[in-house]
Amino acid sequence: MARTGVASFACVVCKGQEDMTAPLKECTDWLHAYFCDPGTTEKLPFPAFHHPIFHEATFTSRVLQTLLRDVKFGETVSYKHLAEMAGNSKAVRAVGGAMRKNPVPLLVPCHRVISNNGNIGNYMGGKGNHLKQWLLTHEKLSHGKKNKASLCSSPSQL
Repeated sequence: MARTGVASFACVVCKGQEDMTAPLKECTDWLHAYFCDPGTTEKLPFPAFHHPIFHEATFTSRVLQTLLRDVKFGETVSYKHLAEMAGNSKAVRAVGGAMRKNPVPLLVPCHRVISNNGNIGNYMGGKGNHLKQWLLTHEKLSHGKKNKASLCSSPSQL
């Protein structure tokens, strides 16, 4: 019996890629490419976002969409510069708020947003700073490398 005000969800386990829905396949293909062959991510269809935050006419939505569109793999941007790119140079703190509200932090790469002084800043409320550093290092080491051996042999290794 469902309680009022409590969201419910279903988890369906796929036995293999042939059982996956198209959106799930796109997402797993993108994640596999990001971790195992980063140079191919731009050639893949990007997973669709159904979260309401991406469909609202808010500064947060504009910041997340600007970040996704304009800050590429291996690049970083300061909170201040991202605020300018999103159309409000005085909204540096609001950019930080947008990063905290990001429902898909790996896909919309808020780990690429750093402090103006070059420090990496916080990630996932400060609890994921080690992860932010790992992601930045992964991108830095992988950026521009061509013909490198794949780190993974299949998406199931993720």
